[in-house]
Parts: sequence; structure tokens; C-alpha cells
Amino acid sequence: MDISSYQADVDMNKLKSQNVNFIYIKVTEGKSAQDERFAKNWENADKAGLLSGAYHFFSYDSEGKLQAENFINTVGKDLNGRKLPVVDVEYYGDKEQNPPEKTDVVRELKAYMEIIEKEYGVKPLIYTRSEIYEKYIKGEFDDYKK
Repeated sequence: MDISSYQADVDMNKLKSQNVNFIYIKVTEGKSAQDERFAKNWENADKAGLLSGAYHFFSYDSEGKLQAENFINTVGKDLNGRKLPVVDVEYYGDKEQNPPEKTDVVRELKAYMEIIEKEYGVKPLIYTRSEIYEKYIKGEFDDYKK
């Protein structure tokens, strides 16, 4: 299950009592946006003893390096035994009708992934839809879990 500010207040204790095994919490989007509920969700998941991880919503309009810096600066330097960091790669706005060039996406996503891996010492997980996987990910990120 993934959560963000779109779900408003999330009762982490209730999720745990409903046998939710783990959640991913949105941290950032693009090079400068932070989810307004991240800190509260992160803290509440920890207090409830609910295993959690952090995810970044990838932007086709920003440099991968800047996106990675946004994530690191927001989530902190240590994931404290949490789940692998995740990057969520989806279409948004008009991107499905006007998809970005593969070479641009691959270059910026690789830059993002390499910085996150170097910072946390683990390879991030890629979360995406099958059509995006086929267009951008397949054959380019074989060392990463998808």
C-alpha cells in the first residue's frame, strides 16, 4: 500500500491491526516538491510499529540529480532499517499523449538511481506501469528490482 497527502489522516495503528504488512510513504516529487504529510506519516508509521518505506514520484521535467537531492534532503541521510527506497515512474499531465524521449528519461532516471544508491547503500526499487516499463525501463535498468 502507498500513501500520500491525498489520503489525509491515516490511522497507522488501524492499518497494522488490519494485517497490512508494510506501506510506502510519498516523500517528494520532482526537484522541489515535498509531500506535506510525509513527516507525520513517517513518524506515525514508526510509532505504530508498521514497516514502512519512502517513495519519490519521478518527474520527466527535472534533472535526476536535483530530484535525488530533494528526496535525500527531505527523508534524511539514514533510512533507519526501513524498506528499500522506491522511485515511482508514471505518466502525468499530458505525458501519456506526448511521451518524453527515451534517452532523456533513461539518462535522468539513471542519475537519480545512482545518487540514491550511493547515499543509502542499496539499489532503489522501480515502481511503474507495464507500458512505461516497456518504453523506458526494460533493458536499461536490469540491475534494479521492478
